[in-house]
Amino acid sequence: MSANKRILVTGADGFIGSHLTEYLVRAGYDVRAFVLYNSFNSWGWLDQAPANIKSSLDVFVGDVRDPHGVRNALQGCDTVLHLAALIAIPYSYHSPDTYVDTNVKGTLNVMQAARELGARVVHTSTSEVYGTARTVPIDETHPLQSQSPYSASKIGADQIALSFYMSFETPVAVLRPFNTYGPRQSARAVIPSIITQIASGRRDLKLGALHPTRDFNFVADTVRAFEAVMKSDAALGQVLNAGSGFEVSIGDTVRMIAETTGAEVTIETDEQRLRPEKSEVERLLADNCRLRELTGWAPEFGGIDGFRKGLAKTVEWFTDPVNLSCYKADRYNTVRQMYRADGFLPLHAPIFEGNESAYVQATIESTFVSSVGAYVDQFEAMLREITGARHVIATTNGTTALHMALLLAGVCRDDLVITQSLSFVATANSIAHAGAMPAFVDVDADSYGLSPVALEAFLDGQCELSGNCCTHRATGRRVSACVPMHSFGLPARIEEIVAICDRWRIPVIEDAAEALGSRVGKRHCGTFGLLGTLSFNGNKIVTTGGGGAIMTDDPELGKHAKHLTTTAKVPHRWRFEHDAIGFNFRLPNLNAALGCAQLERLNAFLEFKRDLARRYNEAFTQAGIPFVTERPGTLSNYWLCAILLNDRAERDECLEVTNEAGVMTRPVWEPLHTLPMFASAPRDALPRATFAGLMKDILLFGGGGHCKSVIDVLETTHAWNIAGIVEAPGSTMKEVLGYPVVGYDDDLVQLAQRCTHALVTVGQIRSPSIRQRLYERLAETGFTLPSIVSPRAHVARSAQIGAGTIVMHHAQIGPDARVGLNTIVNTHALVEHDATVGDHCHIATAAVLNGHVTVGSGTLIGSGTICREGVAIGPDCLVAMGSRVNHNGSIELAHQLIDAAAAAGADYVKFQTFRAESLVTRSAPKAAYQEATTGSNESQFDMLKRLELPQQAFVELANHCAQKNIGFMSTPFDVEAARFLAGLGMGIFKVSSGDLTNVPFLREIGRFGRPVILSSGMAMLGEIEYAIAALEGVGLAIDQISLLHCTTEYPAPAEEVNLLAMQTMRAAFPGATIGYSDHTQGIDIPIAAVALGAQVIEKHFTLDRTMQGPDHRASLEPAELTAMVSGIRRVGPALGDGRKRPSASELPNRLIARKSIVAARPIARGETFTDDNLAVRRPGNGLSPARWDELIGRQATRDYAWDEPI
Repeated sequence: MSANKRILVTGADGFIGSHLTEYLVRAGYDVRAFVLYNSFNSWGWLDQAPANIKSSLDVFVGDVRDPHGVRNALQGCDTVLHLAALIAIPYSYHSPDTYVDTNVKGTLNVMQAARELGARVVHTSTSEVYGTARTVPIDETHPLQSQSPYSASKIGADQIALSFYMSFETPVAVLRPFNTYGPRQSARAVIPSIITQIASGRRDLKLGALHPTRDFNFVADTVRAFEAVMKSDAALGQVLNAGSGFEVSIGDTVRMIAETTGAEVTIETDEQRLRPEKSEVERLLADNCRLRELTGWAPEFGGIDGFRKGLAKTVEWFTDPVNLSCYKADRYNTVRQMYRADGFLPLHAPIFEGNESAYVQATIESTFVSSVGAYVDQFEAMLREITGARHVIATTNGTTALHMALLLAGVCRDDLVITQSLSFVATANSIAHAGAMPAFVDVDADSYGLSPVALEAFLDGQCELSGNCCTHRATGRRVSACVPMHSFGLPARIEEIVAICDRWRIPVIEDAAEALGSRVGKRHCGTFGLLGTLSFNGNKIVTTGGGGAIMTDDPELGKHAKHLTTTAKVPHRWRFEHDAIGFNFRLPNLNAALGCAQLERLNAFLEFKRDLARRYNEAFTQAGIPFVTERPGTLSNYWLCAILLNDRAERDECLEVTNEAGVMTRPVWEPLHTLPMFASAPRDALPRATFAGLMKDILLFGGGGHCKSVIDVLETTHAWNIAGIVEAPGSTMKEVLGYPVVGYDDDLVQLAQRCTHALVTVGQIRSPSIRQRLYERLAETGFTLPSIVSPRAHVARSAQIGAGTIVMHHAQIGPDARVGLNTIVNTHALVEHDATVGDHCHIATAAVLNGHVTVGSGTLIGSGTICREGVAIGPDCLVAMGSRVNHNGSIELAHQLIDAAAAAGADYVKFQTFRAESLVTRSAPKAAYQEATTGSNESQFDMLKRLELPQQAFVELANHCAQKNIGFMSTPFDVEAARFLAGLGMGIFKVSSGDLTNVPFLREIGRFGRPVILSSGMAMLGEIEYAIAALEGVGLAIDQISLLHCTTEYPAPAEEVNLLAMQTMRAAFPGATIGYSDHTQGIDIPIAAVALGAQVIEKHFTLDRTMQGPDHRASLEPAELTAMVSGIRRVGPALGDGRKRPSASELPNRLIARKSIVAARPIARGETFTDDNLAVRRPGNGLSPARWDELIGRQATRDYAWDEPI
């Protein structure tokens, strides 16, 4: 490869990637550096590169998880060196899903783009994939062992890269570096960790296990290996180890670094650095012969001398203060540097250095430890002086204080109380305790308190004022209060909030639980509204152990508050009298004593908090991390300090680094509107609270079993808040899968005012048009139906997905595939390149649509179905045909049956798998129809034994079905048979009518997690219910279950078929697929069943009805089978969607067949239209005769000729 080739380096901002990028630029290559997007506009380690290197780079900022970005980055490049990955092994134990997203899906995006654009790929692996060495040295044939989620993700990524070489001949090589070390490596890696601890002056080093051995490869050698592989055609399709060939233990590495630095050290085991049991990789030593032979590469830092030379370079770099200042860990752990103690640093710890012990002891000695005592009065008086509130009533905690304040303000049951979504849950809980519903409004960007702009927009847009009463239009509820919170001790824009609420006649109750000592101007937070509340929990500025307080300037409210919080007791010297329903909310004297001592030191506490915040602000601002500070004109107590990070990934990294270092950090609360108990509460758009939780609102329409899978996707994406479930009319459900039922289909207009997004979650097609009808109704009502794609699915950049379509976990949609509106592409389904799927379809679990397949609207492609390339499928039902035991025990005959079913156009062919010994006793009698067709000379056991097929036969039959593009299915009659068929990869299980009540067997079938078809012959409705309960009890969803109505007589009399029972079953088991297993003679009954809504048809067939055997007489011959399939496929489209409207083909006929009003004779201007001078004649291009009555009696405005349309 010539040096003028353009090379894309993903992960160029990282440790190895930055070294590689610099090396390539110096070597004369044209390099595009792919760096991870972040809000600080940083290029990672490339920021430290020399100016001439940076000026020579083409930098692309993006994320490898974004397939569009990856393709754009690779455009115009000849080669991609793919290094981008999440690598921190300990973090992979906490968030393995992020490793799959970046390492596996990111690699897939790179490979897809390289295949499309014709680029060469060098994919980066890791020696971690080998796990603990079984043999040394480790060559590329060593077994792969995923001993951590990180290594598992890399194994997956490696296999994806190699699969593109095997499947598409994409030129790819996999480079597998062993433990690379050197300058710029993460400070949490073992060698930098040892060096930095020694450099900081520590001599008692904290490390994990010392006995594991590693093959450390200096970064310069790893970089040269990338170039060598990139230039070698012989390396394509190969995995190549890159290691030094020198094995050294962690303990010996410590000693060698200590020798290099001249330090004498001791080692302590740090439990946090130990890997989980069985996860530690004990030994690694590379065999790099393949890399040497194919590329000529050799390590320059090999052997013990090379290792010492590499360590010296690494020590030199890490001991330079300028280099150390670049590490994020120092930015995050600036908190640790402010404390001398080595112990764990909590978010807040109470300080007891005053009179706490003395006052508490005095209270104990006085025996007044409950709600009466001198310290309660003293505590309230001290709070009045500190806050300036005229009345303060101490309570048991902040939640009870807020609960009481709401009641004092006049909040009643079924009222609406406005508050902010970004708040501690107690705020909304208190509203619920008062019997009201919260309405969530957004927060300000600077104070994170309730936003006045958002508040006014919510009131103007959703409420109306009539007299002194504010009403929420959508719910009809009275808006009786507004509760803003002073978040983290930062004063909210309370003056603006109070002014707005005054105009709308809404009392304000301030939640100042976190704001003791915080002020707006000279006025204390909590004293601007009608009432305010405080908290004295153990984590607050001042603590009483547990306590709260109500503040007000209204003397009547103050008096009433004290009365109600003391059980509404009427004062009397000895009698217990109560004049209202009160609450036992008063603060005990014992707690008040502690609080009094704490309040004496409040100013010192505030000074400490503010000084700490000042130092935090300086440290984090210098590190480029925004620190949340008080607004001008306000004074914050800085109860808790907050920083803003770029995204969830950086937030999680900060949490990992700080907590591992013994500094407690926590993410902000989950926005309240995302919690399930408040999912149906009204809210505004909540963009800032949404930013904190990354959520949007969405209603789910149809709460069937498939809804569970959809919810899992929505919860996995972290992009939607599920506002609730909308059920069908007549449903009595109050909750579905943990989410409230917020309405019914008839409530669409009202629901559309509350929530703008919706999704149809009906799983199976219970009728040919149910998904379409619901979709159209939602669209007409004004809902936006987004397309939802699981982050674990893969959708090609050029694929098109219609609105309302759901792409489930691990589904794949290939290039230039088109999926219509409101379609489900279920788990592990594959829609290949150029396939076209119509609107309102369901591509079920593990179904495969090969390239250029066309699927008509409203079609269900059953689980496990394989549709071969170019097949066109109309809008139809799933048809499963059964050969049962009509092979007479002959494998040759069974193969002929498959050929006949495929030729007839059936979707599936079904056999039976059994062993006579486990199915019947030796004395079991035959059924009457069996005796009629096979005689009475043999027992049922002997007959079945004669009809058995060996297991190998089913392997052959399944392969034959795959070749014929027809689904293979076989009914198991015992657990052993079921397990065999599961191992064979059978995608759908069929259970016979005889096993409908076999609960243990059903549970075993259900545990496979695959769709199940249940025949219900001889069954009552209750028995079917028990069978479904057994399957659901082991985790099978209702939309994975198909119920076949049938009659088990062979042949079945038509008058006993009772097809209308399907309607009963459909009503009794919503969400299940309903079908029909036919045992009648002829083809008319199954076709009628489809007309009545059957979605699965099972019908026995044979090559010759006159053959000997138990089932031939009730079976179809091939010509009849073909006719039945044809009839079914014609009936399906003929059913339509149930809406009465002109069909597309008859629209032109309207003009010809319809009539218009014309002049029956010449009509003069001014003449009155009468029955005599008007007539109705074809064509229908004029005024419709439907308007005849409107015309009679009116006058002509001009002359009309005979036959002229009026």
